[in-house]
Amino acid sequence: MFLDSIKGFDRIFHREPPEGSVTMVVGKPGTMKSSLVHAILSSYLWKNKGKKAVYITIEETEESHISNMKSLGIALPKNQYFIKDIASFKYEIAPTEDFLQDDKYFNFIISEISKPFGLYSKEAINDFPRLMALDSLNAFQTLFPLDSRLLRFRMQDFFQRLRHKKINSFIIVEGDPDVMIPEYFMMDGIIEVGIDRSHPQLPKRYVMVRKMRGVPHEMAPFMLNITKNGLEIGEPLIGWKR
Repeated sequence: MFLDSIKGFDRIFHREPPEGSVTMVVGKPGTMKSSLVHAILSSYLWKNKGKKAVYITIEETEESHISNMKSLGIALPKNQYFIKDIASFKYEIAPTEDFLQDDKYFNFIISEISKPFGLYSKEAINDFPRLMALDSLNAFQTLFPLDSRLLRFRMQDFFQRLRHKKINSFIIVEGDPDVMIPEYFMMDGIIEVGIDRSHPQLPKRYVMVRKMRGVPHEMAPFMLNITKNGLEIGEPLIGWKR
């Protein structure tokens, strides 16, 4: 789906990742992680009528996402692109202490996230969207008072179910890409977005594929350009610096 999304991805990928790939998009605050994922999904959907995607937002509202994308020239196709706003309904359920201790809250959130994709259903996968984004893993994990090892186990199970249903997924993570976290090893792909500061007076945004299982790809960082029609992948950066 990368090659059929925003302009310029063919500079980086030499073929498409396998169906059901789980890809992390990681970067520091303000590096346009969410914008890149919105651009990839919406561009793909505009070119593939009948396909569907669900963007799950934990902390930011649907209205905020739509407004931000509009300001960048990124149009989200109606009846194909759905934003599931966990940020709003999580405050409405007012979980009790018992609800939290018994993992009921975790199960409830997972169930709400999974419904559009039928992860726990035996229905035909063609009835469900095949594209998903979770924004962000950091915010998602703060919802639950679970032991870190247990939480990672539950997340690994969630990712495996996405793969089994052949749902191409994007997991947004805010942080330093050079600081290893356990979730790195659960991913099929890792895309870094950042800001090149080799010229302090002219910083440039970039995207770089750190890994993508089963796919030959370029390792260099490429410019991430904002155009009147949204985002595009530009030329490779020379002499870049974080």
